[in-house]
Amino acid sequence: ATSEESNGVFVLASDGSTAKRFPTLEAACAAVADGSVIELKYNGRRSEKPLRVSKKNVTIRAARGFHPIVEFALGSVASDAHLRLIGVSSGPVQINNVTFEVSVPSFFAADRISLFAIDRAEKLRLQDVVITLGNPGQRPAALFDISTEAGQMLADMKMNTTGVARDPLEIELTECFVRGHCDLIHVRNTKPGHLTLRDTAIAVDGSLLRIEGHSEKPAEQTRLDLRLEHVTAIVGQSLIRLDSGDLPRELPPVAVEARNNILMTASSNGSLVAMSGNTSEADFRKLFVWSGGKNFYDGFDDWKTAGDVGASNEKLFWLADRSD
Repeated sequence: ATSEESNGVFVLASDGSTAKRFPTLEAACAAVADGSVIELKYNGRRSEKPLRVSKKNVTIRAARGFHPIVEFALGSVASDAHLRLIGVSSGPVQINNVTFEVSVPSFFAADRISLFAIDRAEKLRLQDVVITLGNPGQRPAALFDISTEAGQMLADMKMNTTGVARDPLEIELTECFVRGHCDLIHVRNTKPGHLTLRDTAIAVDGSLLRIEGHSEKPAEQTRLDLRLEHVTAIVGQSLIRLDSGDLPRELPPVAVEARNNILMTASSNGSLVAMSGNTSEADFRKLFVWSGGKNFYDGFDDWKTAGDVGASNEKLFWLADRSD
């Protein structure tokens, strides 16, 4: 086979049949079956259009010895209210040893941009993944956008009547490097979830975790867990922001476990945790728990002499920034 024929995007079927070549990752994701592996067997950049992963147990990985870069150049992409570059609506999905680059033109018109838009996924795991999002126009953007899309609540209600509830969403980043003019994770629903960042470096000019919730009230014992292990993170704003808005929106309870991390802000007045919206401070206190150990903090104005918060939730809330 020629070099052109042997390189490209290949789908390795779970039944061991011959690998099939596709011209783009978008085409491969559209045709892939449950349990397949999409292998990127090329070096350097290849431009892609927005795509969706809707099958179960799909792996996207670099072929051995190759270093593929998946590039989303938005200059040729039509503007949308919410531009989803990679929609994930099933799972589990695993991505290994792939680089993603997103370039948002300063003139690009979109209310919101997300690299991974997650609406009904079960698990999304990234390992040895590099992400860069260039956004000079400072359009609202997040690398991971977790939302409740139209029709999802009705589907969940139908599932609950059968007694079979969805498993909580799991997102895991291991040995990754991510950077960009954006938030890392933006949560716009009240569903339970487990977010794990491990052995990962993060540099974003927004927040590591921004939670805006939804009009839907959280189910009983719902909780959003964020676990940080050996993470180095520098943010341009607060590390975590809870914003209930003017209505206010419902927010899911949040529990953070942070150990052996280096956490920094580049803001001159950044706080570790910021809370805004038309929710009382007493209610915010009930929504947030922090457990920490062996962390180093730098740049947080309200954290200069306190050291680690440990298990003292009271101290955290005294230090947290409350803005309306």
